[in-house]
Amino acid sequence: MTARKYYIIGVGPGDPDLMSIRAVRSIQESDLILYDSLIPEDILIRFCSEKKKIHVGHRSSKDHHDIMERISDILDNTEDAVVAHLKSGDPAVFSHLHEEVDMLVHRGISYEIVPGISSAIAVPEMAGIALTGRGFSE
Repeated sequence: MTARKYYIIGVGPGDPDLMSIRAVRSIQESDLILYDSLIPEDILIRFCSEKKKIHVGHRSSKDHHDIMERISDILDNTEDAVVAHLKSGDPAVFSHLHEEVDMLVHRGISYEIVPGISSAIAVPEMAGIALTGRGFSE
């Protein structure tokens, strides 16, 4: 058997208070947490302290294939569990979302993508910089 559900969760720009309610609920529903290299320790402590956690992150495109194989192996050895893969920012920005979803579809594992606030939006906002505004953008 393999995982029964898989969440791909964007945790936003790193501040635990900027995570979506859906992200937090998905983590709470999960039995196993996979997390990438850029996930802040604060998020792991605050939301995942009681969960089994496995680091699956990478820092370069060279080891991406190895990471996808590792996740695949983990799923092969995860019986009937709900798995959450935490990604910094949004799962569709600077990630290999397509390959991960293809792997899940191929295995017949149901999945849900939980968007995260992208740092491209959050950082300027937190600095008081509007990305659009009447009179200077449309």
